[in-house]
Amino acid sequence: MPKISRADGEKWAKDFLTAFAAGFKENNHGVTLKPFLADKLEWDWSDDTKGSGSPDGPCGQMQATWGAMVDSFNMPTFSTVVDTTHAKIICGGPLIINMNGPGNQVPNNLVYNPIMFTMYLDDNAKAIKWECTWDNEDAGMGEAMGKVMALMPKQ
Repeated sequence: MPKISRADGEKWAKDFLTAFAAGFKENNHGVTLKPFLADKLEWDWSDDTKGSGSPDGPCGQMQATWGAMVDSFNMPTFSTVVDTTHAKIICGGPLIINMNGPGNQVPNNLVYNPIMFTMYLDDNAKAIKWECTWDNEDAGMGEAMGKVMALMPKQ
C-alpha cells in the first residue's frame, strides 16, 4: 500500500492547488496537472462527472466546462489532512471563482462556494483517484452559470 509523509503530502496539496488554479488562466488543466495525475485515474466530482481512464478524461471535461466558464480560482486559505498510511490527501477550503465564460463574456460573476479535493496517490505520488466535492446546488453559482451558459457556444 502506498504511503506518504505528512510533509510530502502537505507540499503535494499546496503544489496541486497552485497548478489547479493556474489551469483556469489559460484553460489548460491537462498541462498544469500533468505532474500530479497518474496515467490511469478514477474521478468523481459533485457535478456527476465520473469516470476512469487517462487524465485526458477529466482534463478534457474541465476544458469544455469549468475551464471555459471560469477565469480565476482563488482559495485564500486551505487546510490539508494527510493519511500517511494510505497516501490519501484531503485539501480544500473557501473558494471564490469568477464565472465569466470565454472571452470574458459575462464579467464579474464572483461565486463563493467552498471546495474539497480528496486525492489517492500511488507509489510515485501521482493521483490514481480524484474526488472533488462542492455544493453543486449553490444558488449564486447556479445564477452565474446560467448567465455564462446562455452565451457559451452550443456543442
